[in-house]
Amino acid sequence: MTSTNHHPGLYQSYQWLVPPRFSMAEACCARWALSGADARRIAIYAEDQHGQREIWTFERLYDTTLRLQHAFKRMGIQAGDTVAIVLPQRGEFVAALCAVWQLGACAVPLSPSLPTAQLELCLRDARVCAAVIDDTAREAVMAVQHRCQTLKQILGIDFADERAIPWRGLLARQPGDLLSDVAEAHTPALLMYGFDANNKPHGVVHSHAVLVGVLPGFVAAHEWFPQHGKAFYTSLDWASIMGLLHGVLPCLYFGRPIIAYRGPWQASRTVELLQRYRVSHFLSHPHALRQLQRHSGVTTPAELPELRCLSSTGQRLSLPLQKWFDRHWDLTINNIYGCTQAPAIVGTSHDKWPSTPGSLGRPYPGHRVEVVDDERRVLPPGSVGHIVVLPTDRHDHPDPALALGHWPELEPLNSHGGVATGDLGWFDDDDCLWLAGHTSELLRFDHGTLDPQILEDILADHLQVADAAVTARYDDLGLHWLRAWILPEPSVGEERTELTASLREHVALHWPRIAQEVELQFEWVEALPRMPSGRVWRTLLRPRTRDRRRRRRRPTPQPA
Repeated sequence: MTSTNHHPGLYQSYQWLVPPRFSMAEACCARWALSGADARRIAIYAEDQHGQREIWTFERLYDTTLRLQHAFKRMGIQAGDTVAIVLPQRGEFVAALCAVWQLGACAVPLSPSLPTAQLELCLRDARVCAAVIDDTAREAVMAVQHRCQTLKQILGIDFADERAIPWRGLLARQPGDLLSDVAEAHTPALLMYGFDANNKPHGVVHSHAVLVGVLPGFVAAHEWFPQHGKAFYTSLDWASIMGLLHGVLPCLYFGRPIIAYRGPWQASRTVELLQRYRVSHFLSHPHALRQLQRHSGVTTPAELPELRCLSSTGQRLSLPLQKWFDRHWDLTINNIYGCTQAPAIVGTSHDKWPSTPGSLGRPYPGHRVEVVDDERRVLPPGSVGHIVVLPTDRHDHPDPALALGHWPELEPLNSHGGVATGDLGWFDDDDCLWLAGHTSELLRFDHGTLDPQILEDILADHLQVADAAVTARYDDLGLHWLRAWILPEPSVGEERTELTASLREHVALHWPRIAQEVELQFEWVEALPRMPSGRVWRTLLRPRTRDRRRRRRRPTPQPA
């Protein structure tokens, strides 16, 4: 931990200065491509799971953006329209974003890994007029297109289908000149989706100014990036708010190359990418970091000599995981906390300010965060309440990181006196923020509530567990039992009796209160559903629990 706390000085002096005209397309692509010294600078190293590689310079990225902008215009896309980008990590993803923005339209990044039902709901809710896809989303998008009334055109990359316009052929026929000027900073640019407890999408709209709003957190979490920045890699889905605004766009804003890997995530492949591209800054999430701890084969800093900074986002980091990387990789993990409505608002910065281990860190410069009760009263340190982000900085300038509003009417996000994150937490006496759990995920029991992630971390720290999730069943009296969904390590055989007993002992050792008061049942799975941000998608597990109960209750047919 750093011995000097620079947070007070940085926080007190910072104020937002957002230019009236600002475009993320210009800031992340055009200004580099139009500079003679920087045009051939590498923007993206792209690689697929088969080892095929390509390089995107800023010049190439900009040329593709301009041609795609003309193509979109000929397809009838206008300012204010919404365009879905359903692509994995690849150069075309960024080019499609920039082309949409150059037209004054709003981009809707959606992960190809989304379940088809949720993908359809997002496409319909966003009222997209066009979609850019490749083969990873081909089957899902084509299957639901007829139910998406506004989705008239699909642009397909690297596959042939009469229902899709071929990417290469379309772009080859387009001119490469600029059509529009820089957009207004507060023009809608991104429609980002989250999901509620019923798996229904809820969209929030961010303006171009959101990039300005996330820069303080990005710079601080990555130890004053772009200093010593050679290449940047994130294992997060680029279509997630964390992957896009905690990683991809800020990295390109600073003109540093980012690694685009499209393929199934593997710890060994991640290490190969870190070594091959001499990655200096790596952003991930706790589940991926735990897999790296178990299966990467890296046990000394010398095996990753270029890696200078490791950061995590999406959920709370467990202390054992932090200590392992500190000891074996000689890297203190910086945490980035944010949400769909307000990305990159709180975090740690090992070089600039100390934060209590286990906490989320301190508010980044420019963001004001409070913990309030149901009556919107600010709570003292140590009291648990709603985590909210105030709409202005301490100089009364609007915080550009906050979303413009809910889609589609841009209703205000204000709740509890600020923009509610949906999380509960508290501040300690050192101004560090602690997470108590998300309001929709907290589990109720006799003596209060519990955050399922705490139990998931305990279970996942067991050496024979590769992944874990926790859901609950309630009866009229409250919490009836907890179900732990366990993905065992490959070395665990079919016989699970010993593992069950070992897990019960493990929970009793680390959380005896829960072991004594709540029945814990185990369910063995081959995989757990995860959101593009890396969080466990618990609500996709709950219907399976309900369906299983219905089958058990169905009366047994009687012979005639």
